[in-house]
Amino acid sequence: IVLCLSVLHHFYTGYGDHPDMGRLTEENRASVFRAIGRATRSVLFLEIDHGRVPDSFLPEFVELAGFKSADPIGSSASAVGDTRLLFELWK
Repeated sequence: IVLCLSVLHHFYTGYGDHPDMGRLTEENRASVFRAIGRATRSVLFLEIDHGRVPDSFLPEFVELAGFKSADPIGSSASAVGDTRLLFELWK
């Protein structure tokens, strides 16, 4: 089981007051997403804030990481009250 709870958006936006820290190129993000897929044997729980990633994020992540399904299972609120969706992804 792998948990990616509110972390992957930083590859697009950077970290807080340091937007260049942690931001990855498209090629590097793809490499990290593939590595996450290789590390996941069966299921990954992914929490994302859709306002911080492009609309194409989830389909691209699913494809690159090699998952067969991504089902919404709930939501949470960020520290500033933004809604984050929680997904269950299966190999």
